[in-house]
Amino acid sequence: MADLALDLADFISASPTPYHAVAEAAARLTAAGFTEQVETAEWDTTPGGRYLVRDGTVLAWWQRGDVSPLRIFAAHTDSPTLKVKPLPDTGAGGWRQVAVEVYGGALWNSWLDRDLGLAGRLSLYDGTSVLVDVARPLLRVPQLAIHLDRSVNQGLTLDAQQHLLPIWGLGSYAEGDLLAFLAAETDVDAGEIAAHDLVVHDLTPPARLGEHGELLAAPRLDNLSSVHAGITSLIAAAERDPSATPALHGLHHAAIGSATRHPRRPPQLPAPARARPPRPAQPGPVAQGQRQPALRHRRPRRRRVAARLPDRGRRIAVLRREEHRALRLDGRPDHRDAARHPDRRRRHPRAVDALRPRAVRRRRPRASRRRLDRIPHRRDLSGIRTRRRIPG
Repeated sequence: MADLALDLADFISASPTPYHAVAEAAARLTAAGFTEQVETAEWDTTPGGRYLVRDGTVLAWWQRGDVSPLRIFAAHTDSPTLKVKPLPDTGAGGWRQVAVEVYGGALWNSWLDRDLGLAGRLSLYDGTSVLVDVARPLLRVPQLAIHLDRSVNQGLTLDAQQHLLPIWGLGSYAEGDLLAFLAAETDVDAGEIAAHDLVVHDLTPPARLGEHGELLAAPRLDNLSSVHAGITSLIAAAERDPSATPALHGLHHAAIGSATRHPRRPPQLPAPARARPPRPAQPGPVAQGQRQPALRHRRPRRRRVAARLPDRGRRIAVLRREEHRALRLDGRPDHRDAARHPDRRRRHPRAVDALRPRAVRRRRPRASRRRLDRIPHRRDLSGIRTRRRIPG
């Protein structure tokens, strides 16, 4: 157990970003006898271990000789962090800062007053990419001294656009300063950098805590701990259970949903998992005495219902206008209202109200309805309702 905890700590330290986590996973799988499956090459179906890498996503499996069911272990390679914006250079008050945004469900106050590094990937104009990891104290999100904020212990309120921007120097900022610094760190020309995908990471190393060292504290446990468990289990189960095909799928952008260029939905799966059952054939003529198979298409049915609702509401609104106009002109309800509700001729608004859903009907106290029954109503040509009590 101690060796497993130390191995997890080493894996977390080598994986500040999803790209580094995938590279570390590929190195461990290669050491265990797995070979890389190039996505654009012909699919290798010979028995053995395979892994496939796309951006920050990794897919690994042990290919069997015959068709066998899949046992997939799924995890995500990204963690809540502070992500560098496309235009990173900013500053205020003589401080040079880096423009960042909150990525995932991060605890904002946990990023205050920590030594922070910068890591990620630089994409070049020639189509290649370079991994970068500045693993030294470079950034810090400072917190205001208590002398200037006496109420901080009663509640800390942070603005992600103002209070979480890390500082990394003094003076005035200029556009391109951060990329020029990263280009010097990776020995590339700053003019060759087309785009970047950078995040801020905590430099606090993993440590074992407790009297007997039974606890482990480390950053990015969500969800590198599961990725490490999946890699270790896949390597251990590769040749133990020949009745199933073990597979590991480490997903990127799972911390922020699926509407991104790295969706949470699996972007790639091995050939047995991509196979889908054929669509059922359309029902043909049914012989006498044979039941028709129930093939229902629910989505068009919902569309038809949704198409009726606006028409129903429009019909009620038009009916309401026409009948009010008829009542104002001759004092009698419209013939359509009489046909629908012959026992409510003198209460046209209540008759139209009965066509509404029960949740939006106008409700009146029962006592007031009894009083209104004793009060005859009449309408004049101006449409103003008047009430006259019966004498005596």
